[in-house]
Amino acid sequence: MKLRFVAPVAAVAAACLVFTGCSSNSSNNSSSNKSTATASPIHVMLSTALTGSNSPMPETQSGLNAAVAEINHTGGIHGHPIDMAVCDTQGNENLAESCAQQAVQNKDVAVLAPGNVLTAGMIPTLQKAGIALFGADTNTALDATSPISFPAVTGGYDLNNASGSIAKQIGCQKISTLIIEAPDITTVIANSFKAAFQSVGLPYGGATYSPTSQTNFSSTLAALQATGADCVTTALSIAQTTGFLTAWKQSGSKLKVIVPGTTIAPLTSINSIDTGVYVYSPVRLPSDPLVASTVSNVTKYAPGTVISSRSIESYAIGQLFAEALTKANPATYTASTVLAALNNDLRNAPSANVLPPYSTVPTTVANQQRIFSKSVVAYDVSGTTTKTVTPAWVLIPGINAPL
Repeated sequence: MKLRFVAPVAAVAAACLVFTGCSSNSSNNSSSNKSTATASPIHVMLSTALTGSNSPMPETQSGLNAAVAEINHTGGIHGHPIDMAVCDTQGNENLAESCAQQAVQNKDVAVLAPGNVLTAGMIPTLQKAGIALFGADTNTALDATSPISFPAVTGGYDLNNASGSIAKQIGCQKISTLIIEAPDITTVIANSFKAAFQSVGLPYGGATYSPTSQTNFSSTLAALQATGADCVTTALSIAQTTGFLTAWKQSGSKLKVIVPGTTIAPLTSINSIDTGVYVYSPVRLPSDPLVASTVSNVTKYAPGTVISSRSIESYAIGQLFAEALTKANPATYTASTVLAALNNDLRNAPSANVLPPYSTVPTTVANQQRIFSKSVVAYDVSGTTTKTVTPAWVLIPGINAPL
């Protein structure tokens, strides 16, 4: 695999590399990963937290590498290979903004951002330049409404609307919440939880908040139990989720715990802790038989990838992006033609069943939610195995109306 270093534009340097038609350095010589696309490349950027202390997920890059490798190996997009720069935000707002500036300077036609929770700081720069932001989570109103934003995964902004119906389905009588203290999203998450429980008539025990630095959750667990709730749903980082589940398991608490699937997936190394947890997820978990073919493709085109919800989600996002560009087939691939393709050429697009059917909804109405994946699937977790509580995609209530 040929690497090309890209200098950052900000004083606080964001690490950037470029991968052209390859899945990983170790697989450069694999015949299954060699590009057969020979036309001019389509330049895109991957920007998310691959390192750092704020829930890094390096397998995000591996999943997209697999998608790019497969697309390029099978002829590219009408003969054009995808050329993907990688800009690691490290979970830092300043670096995220620097990545957006870098994309503008490099004339990238789109920024792919699976798992990026700092997109609110990137969108103004990208919107001014007319560069699409594709594949992030919906964590803020700006993610949901910006004309250049195409979040592929229901995130903190609207994912929690599903928690009420899931809690009702597993028999909760009263529910409390445990929420990360984070800029921009804490209040949004708290309000969406409250509305979700009210919508199904479930008594709400209130919210408890967790600093990002918290490691001991014993007192937090005691406080949650003191509310009289028999269930708790969380919105935490991976590290916080691990700490809370550890305290929950050690205490022998009878609380039913409901968590988003994007945080439970990396806990495969501590299976005894996640046993008994309920997961609701906008992405199918890797253990789900319905995504076996996707797992196989990721392994083939990016050998050694950590298989998690994030890696298969990233692969699916790469495939969705390519599908829109393939359908549009413009004379040239520029930021403006790619933006038009994403707006006009994704209608109930499949993603190997990793994500719900995906549609973009062009609108000129100010602050209108435009996107897109509005369903979840729920699981009962037992170590590395999962049992579906809701085998089919379940529509998230309450997020189809204008904001």
